[in-house]
Amino acid sequence: IEVRKELAALKIFILNNNPLMAQRSKKAVFSELHKLRTNYIPDEELTKFKNMFKRDYVSQYTNSLSKALFFSETFITRKILLNPSEELEKYLAVTPVDIVRVSLKYFKANSIILDIKTK
Repeated sequence: IEVRKELAALKIFILNNNPLMAQRSKKAVFSELHKLRTNYIPDEELTKFKNMFKRDYVSQYTNSLSKALFFSETFITRKILLNPSEELEKYLAVTPVDIVRVSLKYFKANSIILDIKTK
């Protein structure tokens, strides 16, 4: 029997033009992740986010380039394709309690930070 544990990853990319702003950005990101673990998102804020998510989700099917990017990412990540309307309903059913529960499970203190500087 083969047991395979999947790794979940959250990737956040920040672009800054100086070290001070990079440090402030890191603090802001960790602060927001901490808030997700300790506070419920207000219903009106979650509704606003869901509306933006729905717009972005639907737009991935609107033109050839968006479709190509979506299907290539799906292929690379080996994501299982679901019926789009069913998948969207699943995302839109998320509650503030769900967000705190998942945040507590996955947003732990461990992180990898890469500072990449260009010349």
